[in-house]
Amino acid sequence: MARKLTLVFAVCLFACSRLSAQTPVDTVSLEPYLSMHGVGAPALSPDGKWVVFTTSTSGTAQLWKVPARATPDGDAYWPDQLTFFGDPIGGSEWSPDGQCLLFRKDVNGDERQQLYIIHPNGSGLDSLTQNHKAIFAGRWSPDGRSIIYESNERNEAYFDIYRMDFVTRKVTLLHQSDHQNGLINISRDGRWLFIDRDSGNANDYVYVVDLLHDKPTDEPRLLTPHSGDATYNGFTISPDSKTLYFFTNQDREFTNRAKLDFQDPHASVEFREQVPHDVDQDIFSRDGNIEVVTRNIDGASSFTVYDVRTGKPLSGPTLPPIGFVNNLQISNDGSVIAFNYTGPTEVGAIYVFDRNRGTTERVTKPFLAGIDPKTFVAAELIHYPSFDGTMIPSYYFHPNTTHKAPVIVMMHGGPEDEVRPWFNSLAEYFVARGYSVLLPNVRGSTGMGKSYAAADNGTQRMTSVRDMEYAGYWLAKQPGIDSNKRIIFGGSYGGFMSLAAMTMQPQIWSAGIDLFGIANFLSFLRNTGAWRARNRMAEYGDPVKDSAFLYQISPINHVDNIRHPLFVYQGKNDPRVPASEAEQIVAAARAKNIPVEYILLPDEGHGISKRENRIMVYTKMIDFLDRVLQ
Repeated sequence: MARKLTLVFAVCLFACSRLSAQTPVDTVSLEPYLSMHGVGAPALSPDGKWVVFTTSTSGTAQLWKVPARATPDGDAYWPDQLTFFGDPIGGSEWSPDGQCLLFRKDVNGDERQQLYIIHPNGSGLDSLTQNHKAIFAGRWSPDGRSIIYESNERNEAYFDIYRMDFVTRKVTLLHQSDHQNGLINISRDGRWLFIDRDSGNANDYVYVVDLLHDKPTDEPRLLTPHSGDATYNGFTISPDSKTLYFFTNQDREFTNRAKLDFQDPHASVEFREQVPHDVDQDIFSRDGNIEVVTRNIDGASSFTVYDVRTGKPLSGPTLPPIGFVNNLQISNDGSVIAFNYTGPTEVGAIYVFDRNRGTTERVTKPFLAGIDPKTFVAAELIHYPSFDGTMIPSYYFHPNTTHKAPVIVMMHGGPEDEVRPWFNSLAEYFVARGYSVLLPNVRGSTGMGKSYAAADNGTQRMTSVRDMEYAGYWLAKQPGIDSNKRIIFGGSYGGFMSLAAMTMQPQIWSAGIDLFGIANFLSFLRNTGAWRARNRMAEYGDPVKDSAFLYQISPINHVDNIRHPLFVYQGKNDPRVPASEAEQIVAAARAKNIPVEYILLPDEGHGISKRENRIMVYTKMIDFLDRVLQ
């Protein structure tokens, strides 16, 4: 049965809403929509009294703090701003004693993030690392005496694991090897270091290092041997430092809760459930007695609180049945749970569930720029048939109009990603302007099982491109659609899909919008960040062994087929999809006299993080579409 949902487009970094159906299209202004913003990345203090979060009120996402309780009349308190950088901050982590916050930040989107600390009152800002040619990602040790972090400062292609004494700032190497060593955590007793190694977005392995006996260069012990692809996420180490909890899709289609007694060298993964849904998040209170789990059920989030000792579910927060929950946080004693929630008509906000009081309160208030939230609209979940009969789940917005509407097909990035029931700002704006919008979860998307996510790997890449083609055919049959005005839109991997559509399906699409997309797989794999190349090769193919195939599927080699205009945006500092990808497609298209509007921003990376840049880029994009559709 079709359900009404509203969703976020992965590339869109601003919030919009729909004006009333009576509002003339030419009066729908974009800038107020770009001024709207929700909140994200909640960090709950250990005592459950405060929430630090990010919001872009000041132009870029910065840290703010608010009480973890609503006012006596049920409203949110006015928050305090803690940081004032020109570059965005992704989130923060409280020290175990609640005295400091750890966060990281890059410069102009280059993703060379450095580690910082700040006191919860906004004082004491200090930079812990200063090597801006390397990437740092870390977390507090369980005892709060040190910060454990991963860094590629030895060799940009590999990450090693270090410990920094918080008082003396002395750095100790814990593990070094020529791998993508990702930090999981250290056990409470300080003896066991857990790391994971990716061999692609769909496959990784978990290892343990015995810090009491192993040298930093010793090969760690593999905890998760397996055949085929498997992912492991959501790690928690038991208070007694004997059991590792996580969720995995090892030997099954969906990610389920599991555990491993890692001190037993003969132990194997033990599943704690078997359900046909992916676990999204799984966290435990510090005492190990309360567990909180969210699951992906047909795109929406379910929310369950468990008593670990009995395994039985407890009372949870009161939320609408359709929505999306992420960024779970829990107080030390498990009595307070904080999380992000966004629903069909709600911009992202932070909610707090108090188990003792049995209350669910919204503790942040999104800024809506004067737009009435009652005018927000919802998308219908539909399934359209692809070339081989596979039904492709998609979300469909259609304006309230008697005229045939132009349509925009928005392709998500990843490709290991999924359109979920988040508030979709950009789709809302387009619907207000009289567009229909379709957001497909083509093959390669997550949330529908491991086989579906792997269905576009390697030489199967073009199956997802054909899924996109058949979205165009389905739309052409819809009575409210102007089939002569079909626009393809995407960012990152979605940008590749947009370019593939324009070069390989020119009879379908009237214009293409490419935001930092892949134009040439061979040059992309050669130029993407060294720390990412192996991971991306596992998804797309080897540039040596698979060079002929990668050449064949690269849009740059089919520019002659383009019939209609392109809009291309690129951040100059993008380490994921380098600017050379955009430059290639723009130069090749212009050489063929194909109309191309190109924007290159010197202070952005893989996205558009600054408000003034968002306003400029999206305004020019809307002007481009208005010209094309005339």
